Amino acid sequence: MVERPRRVDGVSYEGTTAEFLGTLAHPAVRAVAPRFSLYDVYTDIAFPGGVQLAWFTRNWARYNRSLDSGRFDDALAGTLRLFAHAVKDSGAMPPWARRFAALVDGDPAEAALRALARQLVAGVRPVDADSARTLLAGAIASHARNHDPHADAVSLTYRDDAPPGRPDFTPDAFSPHTFADAARAAGIPIASISGWHDSAYPHSAIKRFRAVATAGSRLVLGPWEHGGALHTSPRGGSRATRFDAVGELLRFFDLHVRGVDDGIGTEPAVHYFAMGEERWRSAPTWPPPGVVEKRFFVGEGRRLAPHAPWSTDRHDVYRVDPTAGTGARARWDSLIGFHHTIDYPDRAAADHKLLTYDSAPLRAALEIAGHPLVTLWVVSSTPDATIFAYLEDIDERGQVTYVTEGLLRALHRRTVDGPPIRRQAPTAPTGGSTARRWFPVSRPSWCSTCCRWRTASKAATRSGSRSRAPTPTTSRSCPAPRPSCTCCAGRAFRLR
Repeated sequence: MVERPRRVDGVSYEGTTAEFLGTLAHPAVRAVAPRFSLYDVYTDIAFPGGVQLAWFTRNWARYNRSLDSGRFDDALAGTLRLFAHAVKDSGAMPPWARRFAALVDGDPAEAALRALARQLVAGVRPVDADSARTLLAGAIASHARNHDPHADAVSLTYRDDAPPGRPDFTPDAFSPHTFADAARAAGIPIASISGWHDSAYPHSAIKRFRAVATAGSRLVLGPWEHGGALHTSPRGGSRATRFDAVGELLRFFDLHVRGVDDGIGTEPAVHYFAMGEERWRSAPTWPPPGVVEKRFFVGEGRRLAPHAPWSTDRHDVYRVDPTAGTGARARWDSLIGFHHTIDYPDRAAADHKLLTYDSAPLRAALEIAGHPLVTLWVVSSTPDATIFAYLEDIDERGQVTYVTEGLLRALHRRTVDGPPIRRQAPTAPTGGSTARRWFPVSRPSWCSTCCRWRTASKAATRSGSRSRAPTPTTSRSCPAPRPSCTCCAGRAFRLR
């Protein structure tokens, strides 16, 4: 295996494996391509914004238990049911597929799928000498001691917490960002690849690209969900991607493993898809050169204005609506399953449940690329809160289009000095403190964004449209508040 130069790539878990291999400085490893994978276990997947992504950890733990126990029928049936639940009401799927998915999404159907899977999947084959399957049974029995990621996550609050009995097993202990120095020392090129709707992983790719920055490294951010099988767009729905991912990987590895350059060596290091405008762009850095910070202030009449309000004594009152949310097919839901449709329908009705702040109509097209940040001053009736903030586009017909969103558990609002990973790109503040009246909440939209239409984040915004920013929401598709989070605030900032 090591007699010839090697390239290593992978998606999700395998992408993280490839990244760790690249930190070993083995002379046979010349380049790696972690695709659709995390960089910081705490903020990128387990606790985005400090809020436990319980839906993911619970289902992933179930999938792991099925594999560890040799129950491949249970793993397959559970995955198919997750897929069915996601697509049964999706307008992006044909009617027959939605009807079939509705039938599959239920306990009786899952039992039938499990029985069918047992006929199709035999499980792990024992080695030839294990005719009695005793070695196989022993191996499966040993897996019973494997960790349960959901149980571990439930026991944590802060990034430096550890599960009971394992004081050194903090999220940072097995996060790739902890090994950034080793990655830089290894010096091999890294192709960081993700999609705008790949949960929090586009921010993972950006942090990796900026933190390690070895010669020849690339950053690719496309219109994809987790895995890149689908082209997803808030305005165009989901369809099979036409992007030649394998061809791009071959170009990258041909250069760094075989020394064959078809022109990729002189291309800009960053390639990103502008949502809304629906076209690829390139730049030498991220954020792209020439990005200018533009500030909006919340003002009277629920408006976003370019100047600070004359009075600081005004405030808006919001009573939490627990039915508000991002939807059942949001970027968070693409982490488990396959060919998961990402669907952000017109959010006009959803915004009625939120506080919304709208800009004046834009006079010219606006392109937003980078990391939108929101700073709020909040009084809460509870000592903790989960706050969601959305950035949206409103066109001249009143249709509201999702651009991006971020979230923060107020317990983590106090910013602290940290390792360089915290400074490479905005991340959720860490550290705890007791809630006080008018506590400040600085909320990064760590789903960095790029779009182009009449509003929004590397999105582009057309002239005449407005920007909107809503806040308070919760839903199954969003990370679930911890039991101690009894308040959930949502706000939408909308560009018109």
